[in-house]
Amino acid sequence: MLLNLLGSLAALVGFFLLTPASENQLLFGLSRVRLGLVILVAAIAFVSALLLTLVKNSTVTLFKKRVEDLFRKKLFIRLILLATALLFFGSVALVLLALTNIGAYNSLIPSLLSRAGPFVFVTAFVSWSVLLWMRKVTSSLSIHYMPFSPTIWRALLFAVASVIALLAFTYYDKQDWSRGLSHTSLIFLLPALIYAINAIGDLLIRSKTAAEKWQRIMTALLLAAITFSIIRLTGYTMYRVTTAPKSYWDLLADAFLHGRIYLINPPSNHDLTLYKGNWFVPNPPLPSLLLIPYIALFGLKAVNMTVFSALLAAVNTMLVFLTLEKAASNGMISSGRKTNLWVTIVFTFATDHFWLATTGQMWFVSQLSAFLFCVLACLVMLAGKSAWLSGMMLGLAMLARPNVFPLAVFLLGIALWRHNREGLPEKWQLGLILKKGIALAVLMVVSGFALLWYNHARFDNWLDFGYVAINGAPWILESVQRYGMFHPHFIPINLDVMFLRLPKLDLSGMRFFYQPGISGTSIFVMTPPLLMLFKPAKPALWRWSAWLSIALTTLLLLADNVGKKPGLIFRILTILGILINWISIYWWYLGRV
Repeated sequence: MLLNLLGSLAALVGFFLLTPASENQLLFGLSRVRLGLVILVAAIAFVSALLLTLVKNSTVTLFKKRVEDLFRKKLFIRLILLATALLFFGSVALVLLALTNIGAYNSLIPSLLSRAGPFVFVTAFVSWSVLLWMRKVTSSLSIHYMPFSPTIWRALLFAVASVIALLAFTYYDKQDWSRGLSHTSLIFLLPALIYAINAIGDLLIRSKTAAEKWQRIMTALLLAAITFSIIRLTGYTMYRVTTAPKSYWDLLADAFLHGRIYLINPPSNHDLTLYKGNWFVPNPPLPSLLLIPYIALFGLKAVNMTVFSALLAAVNTMLVFLTLEKAASNGMISSGRKTNLWVTIVFTFATDHFWLATTGQMWFVSQLSAFLFCVLACLVMLAGKSAWLSGMMLGLAMLARPNVFPLAVFLLGIALWRHNREGLPEKWQLGLILKKGIALAVLMVVSGFALLWYNHARFDNWLDFGYVAINGAPWILESVQRYGMFHPHFIPINLDVMFLRLPKLDLSGMRFFYQPGISGTSIFVMTPPLLMLFKPAKPALWRWSAWLSIALTTLLLLADNVGKKPGLIFRILTILGILINWISIYWWYLGRV
């Protein structure tokens, strides 16, 4: 009530600070409409003050029985809940729309807020506090029927918010003709649908084991859906919603289907290699292999590489969460569900994964594809499945980025950890290493030979990946041609970029100037939670193997260091990492232009 009173008083002040109406002034420079809104806000302030006084004098208990009787009327409470949620999310949507550039296309929303902005503010504020109050009261009354089961409550609010967000976005998108986002209903409503299914499952499933498994699966699916939505909306914000000229993987997949390994008349030749009059994609071909079934069924024109990129990011997010959950349930790491969720958020939105997922271009899709099969290899080994299957996943990852092969060290570390946990004799360890190692090595070697054959088919040279003659940035090409692909010359440069390079930051002028730079920025700047990796932890064989193959396993180390629940410092570092990555994405697409 105190917050409602303060919010109402602030809104009253806001009304009198607005530009007076030039016409139809009735009182104090207010038109009839504004005066009516002022009276309504003043009434809200009066009621809030009255209720606050009653609570202070302990006389509010006189109304408790009446309140309880009202709250036991299911239809009444459902209607109040729905109306309050609509008021809150509708008011928030109006404010968010006003913060966009919609005024350049349609003056309706800015004009509305210029006349009734304080009322919209107090509506959002009061409806939010009512929602919180209703939740608290119903919880104290131990009312468990719908919609007061906690998961049903959240699912209903989520659904209302999603529908209003969809309507607001659709309205904006129709005003701004400079871009268009397809499948908007899927983007906004799929997470709400998954959440609703999860809530219904919670009510129906009685077995504790089944309920835990259900929660894990539905949480993973919800994370994937939310990730897809955020990536697509971020791409929309940055004007990246369709296939970019430098995507190539869809064109190469179509070429494979037509019996070619080169591109004909590509829309761009940047980052391609010219050999014997044909343009080749130098990177290994895994992303194109993944696209072949879709293009075979629906055709090349049906492919949108930014959608494909967002889908890869969504699957990666889901698999990271499941990997952390599996490691925690096995006892390999000490993290709880909340920590696993936060570490998954760190991976998805507080690392370069966020940026990679928005582009849909060649190099970036390769990274996403490689990570997908790396995390699958890890999950398979954690689950105690065949090392041959894990090796196959790692071999497929090499068909996108061959340099991921050191992950095999960590996979062996997982196998040894499981061996020790199950109490098998130590004399079996050497045999286990040989057995698992052979399974991993054979499939990695198969992938290696496949890549060498692919090189020979393209460039008549088993060892030529086409990078030396790539049509790329002159400063990169010059260094590669001078030193080769693997040379000590690059070690200090890469170490500087990966760990020490800071972004340019200037707050002295009228504008906020932030430039992460083309070459990159320190991982500890882009992902501040990684600083917690250096927190002292109990030695373990799997941890040593993880440090030896750090590419994927940073996330498991981080989850283990954070512990059962994420602390305040970790949450602050995560939010900071998300902010830094989002600003960097903005700089990449818009700021530097």
